[in-house]
Amino acid sequence: MAQTQQHHSAVRHLLRSALSDTRAVVRALLAWAFLVLARKAFRVLRAKRALQVSGKGKTAVVTGGASGVGRSTVELLARQGWRVYCVDINEANLATVDRDLREQAGLDVRTARTNVTSLESCEALRDRVTEELKSDADRPGLDLLINCAAVAFVGPVLSCPWTQIETQMQVNLMGPIRMCTAFKDALLASAHSSAIVNVGSISGCTAWPWQCAYSSTKAGLLGFAETLRREIVASGRRLRVHTINPGPIDTPLVAAQSEAGKLWLSENANDTFADAMAATDARHDGAMSIKNRWVFLGPDDVAKALVAVANDPLSPSVSTVVAPLFWPIYSLLLTLPESWGDALMTTNL
Repeated sequence: MAQTQQHHSAVRHLLRSALSDTRAVVRALLAWAFLVLARKAFRVLRAKRALQVSGKGKTAVVTGGASGVGRSTVELLARQGWRVYCVDINEANLATVDRDLREQAGLDVRTARTNVTSLESCEALRDRVTEELKSDADRPGLDLLINCAAVAFVGPVLSCPWTQIETQMQVNLMGPIRMCTAFKDALLASAHSSAIVNVGSISGCTAWPWQCAYSSTKAGLLGFAETLRREIVASGRRLRVHTINPGPIDTPLVAAQSEAGKLWLSENANDTFADAMAATDARHDGAMSIKNRWVFLGPDDVAKALVAVANDPLSPSVSTVVAPLFWPIYSLLLTLPESWGDALMTTNL
């Protein structure tokens, strides 16, 4: 009888301990969730406040500025009072920007056709910008450089034409490096806390099949930006470097990727990787179709994130922006075991 009572007492003690441990775990999880939400709310409030900062007397250069995220960013900055140099290689799109924003809206937007794959072209742009800044005593230097220009091709990296791989490397990675090199002195001459903001991608943080070259350029851009930032910190200079990694965006660049994939498949039906790409491409279309655009950001969403970071000296050096309902997918990709992530990316998309 005594042994039975001792056994029951031991069981009750274990249950109480387990319950106490469970409560402690629950409290810890709730505290963690509260801190995460509080941090998110704080950042949202800071971003909203940053979007209200006037850009009067400040100058920005935005590459890829004539369409998509770049166009939205140019307009948002200009409406805040910035002088914006809208840089692009597409003359027709530049003409549209000039008409809509400068002539009709009366904003201080100056267009410049520039090829970021050419150092000579980037330096010619720098010479123009610095010369025009000299005539304005209130603008001693460049306050903001946003590297937004990018191209993307779809297909197995081992089977893609070399020209496609090289073009992506030259535009997406070497382009920002050329622009930063060309505008170094102008950025350091700013009377304000100047900033470089690079448009990366979550593709540079996770492995997306059939986008190897694009993902490689974005991963390289992040590495360049973070290393540059630390070199500037070590030098004690007043120049911030940030990278924004957006998720899927509803832009012409992203919309064209699906058609580009289908075109590649039609031209390379006998390729070693064609069947695998066709299968994932079909599932990708189902998951990322027009009917499921809840996973997409709009260009304005990314533009606001870029401008908020540019206006806030306390912004993190690297941040991610994805559509609210895309967060679970992205979080899974970052936390799942490798084999599970492979299954998600190659079977379920």
